[in-house]
Amino acid sequence: QEHMKLARKAVQQYTLLKNINKEKHNSNSTKMNHHVLPRRGNDGRAYQDPTYFDVLCGRSKRAFDHPGNHIFRAKIAKRMDEYTKCGTRSGKSTIILSVISSVTDNGGNFLKYDSEKEMWYDGGTSTAKIRVSTAFRDASIPNKNKSMDRLRKDSSI
Repeated sequence: QEHMKLARKAVQQYTLLKNINKEKHNSNSTKMNHHVLPRRGNDGRAYQDPTYFDVLCGRSKRAFDHPGNHIFRAKIAKRMDEYTKCGTRSGKSTIILSVISSVTDNGGNFLKYDSEKEMWYDGGTSTAKIRVSTAFRDASIPNKNKSMDRLRKDSSI
């Protein structure tokens, strides 16, 4: 039940954000940037605190419940039929890249957690591709994620 509520909330949030972005685009305002400048570590990684639009990579409850992940799952649900009907590898890659673009165009990143430093960092394009393709794969498995099944049925975005 709780997952169903979260999935519906994600659809509502995504729709709200989509409308906000349309208004901002129509008013010729600059791109939304919600990130504080990242902190560079000695390893070259850009460490940052997660923001509303970021997708947190991982299997934790925090990652699952993060608003950016709710929005991300709604985007996956919206494109799921197109992805499963796509017969070519290049077509699926195009869909994956468009999902990544929709996250980054809203100011989000795909963040990974460094357990040694206890900080989040931008995983880059390779992490994003893996995260999106895994989300599509998991969503296509029946009963793998019941909230995704429900989200696909209820999705009107």
